[in-house]
Amino acid sequence: MSPQPAAVRPRPDNYSLNINGFRGVCVLLVFLHHVANSGLPPTADATSTAQVMLHRLFMAFGYGVELFFMISGYVIVNSLRRHATLSRFLLDRVIRIFPVWIPIAIFLAVVRYAAGHGGTSTPVEWVLHSLANLFLLPPLLPIFLLHPASWSLTYEWVFYGVAALAALLWRRGAPLPAKLVWAALAGLLIACYPRALFFLPGVLVALAPGAVRWLQRTPMLVPLTLLVFLFAWFDTGIFAAEFSVPLWSVLANGHTLSVLLAALAGTHVIACVAMAGTPAGLGALRTRAAQHLGSISYSFYLVHPVVMSMTKLLLLKLFPDGRGSWELTLVFAIVSGLLSWLVAYWSWRWLEQGLAKWLTKRWREVPATDGAYATAPAASPHLTR
Repeated sequence: MSPQPAAVRPRPDNYSLNINGFRGVCVLLVFLHHVANSGLPPTADATSTAQVMLHRLFMAFGYGVELFFMISGYVIVNSLRRHATLSRFLLDRVIRIFPVWIPIAIFLAVVRYAAGHGGTSTPVEWVLHSLANLFLLPPLLPIFLLHPASWSLTYEWVFYGVAALAALLWRRGAPLPAKLVWAALAGLLIACYPRALFFLPGVLVALAPGAVRWLQRTPMLVPLTLLVFLFAWFDTGIFAAEFSVPLWSVLANGHTLSVLLAALAGTHVIACVAMAGTPAGLGALRTRAAQHLGSISYSFYLVHPVVMSMTKLLLLKLFPDGRGSWELTLVFAIVSGLLSWLVAYWSWRWLEQGLAKWLTKRWREVPATDGAYATAPAASPHLTR
């Protein structure tokens, strides 16, 4: 049986095709970055401006993760509005993240240990480190990552917690000192982990749509501002997910303008993507291909690094002199892309859809969703514990 288009559930009226399609764009950028960063393509000629710029562009595609953070910032605010209680909101997030993550984490833990890449001195230590990864503790804890992309899930979970705490404080009319402590904590987290800065554009668009309306007058410029965001953020040199590159060191090294430019360009992108209807120049987000890839984007995001690693290993065994070959790079991109898509589709269908639906029914909670919503329904305007 071949995979069918990933659109099996009826969509609520406030479902955003633009947001969902943009997810597909984000995960495609990350995939292309991993192809370019695989060590298989030829090295860019340092004397060729075109080759150097193309290399930088594909390296900057790795910041598709920050674009995902912008989406989360927008989506999570509306998700908090939609859920009647904070416990239901957090349960919805658990059901969204862990049915796909847990099987992948266990698979990687077993395979890496069996292959002799444990990186720990004893089996007990390996188990403890693997459990820490299972609960998404690194890079908050200074231990290895089982999955190269799991750090972004940790960022997401910290953001969920900070956002839920904000909802609790503001909805319950907490005193000003408590809100100031929250703001200081949120600011410190962003300063320590600067890639988390890009949750803020999405939050701004969700909380203050009037403040970004002027940006929404030029949706046709999104392809340009997306490039501005990618190159400006690349100029900062921020690629690490750990505390080793805090925001203050980036600013001290003379990258303040690049940070501000990336933040403004990113805000323009998410503000236009969040618009209702089909904004000028963004019709591609509503195509069948973009919608399909957007629907399976979470599974694809977690699956493709694993599939690419295994595909690369196999290709280099078959073609040991293949590094630096455009032909092998193209084969690698096509084979790993198709395999990643196939595995991601069934992961989406069985885990994101089937298992998640079973869990929500068993726990008698609201249906789990991926949160691609344009506006929050008025049915749950208040949040309680």
